[in-house]
Formats: sequence, structure tokens, C-alpha cells
Amino acid sequence: MTEIDKQRRCIQSNIESLTRYAQLSDTSAATVIDQLTYNYKAGSNRLLSVSDASANAKGFIDGATLSTEYTYDQDGNLTQDENKAIDITYNILSKTATVARRPSPAIVPRLLIPIAPPGSAYVSAW
Repeated sequence: MTEIDKQRRCIQSNIESLTRYAQLSDTSAATVIDQLTYNYKAGSNRLLSVSDASANAKGFIDGATLSTEYTYDQDGNLTQDENKAIDITYNILSKTATVARRPSPAIVPRLLIPIAPPGSAYVSAW
């Protein structure tokens, strides 16, 4: 699969929009898999939401249609991602402590990837 990205950034270097194309097979033409629009909190770099106009299942999964899809703590760490239905907690050093997935009908794991050698405690991720 070949991918091509086209993006537009604002003066703060935030991505405002991103269109991704992919050649899904050796014989197909490039197809739009994402037409993303990024929305930020005014005057900051904190992402509030992402919307996808393409509706292509091969790209970004737009799991939420809220005005605030991403929540942060006082240190700027992401604590909730509504598109992926995850909650993140941090320790006193602002290092990730837990990442927990909430049940969501919009989120279906696409593949299982081995991330550690066989026999280890951590064997797969979504």
C-alpha cells in the first residue's frame, strides 16, 4: 500500500487539515482514505477534535463527533481520547501510568501486532 499525504499548517505550526491517499492494491489508483480537519483550543496548541470527511474505513476512525474529543491535565498531558475511547493516567513524574480502553461500538481493533518476544508478559497490541 502506497500512501501520499497533503497537509496544511497554521502560523503556530499546528496541522489544520490533512488529506491522505493510498493505493490500496497494485492495480488501483490512489484513493482518499482521510480528509481530516483539526480543531484547536483558541490561542494554544491543544487539539480539541478531529473530523474526517472521507468516511473511508482504511483511514482515521472518527469514533466521536464531539466539540471536545481530547482532554488534557494541568501539565498538558492527554488524559482522554474520545475517538479511540481511551483514558490515560500519569504518575508524579508525568510518565504514563495506565492506558485503559472504554467499550465503544465505533472502535474495532483492526489488527493484532506482536510487540514482544514469545513467552514475555506483553505479547500483543491493537
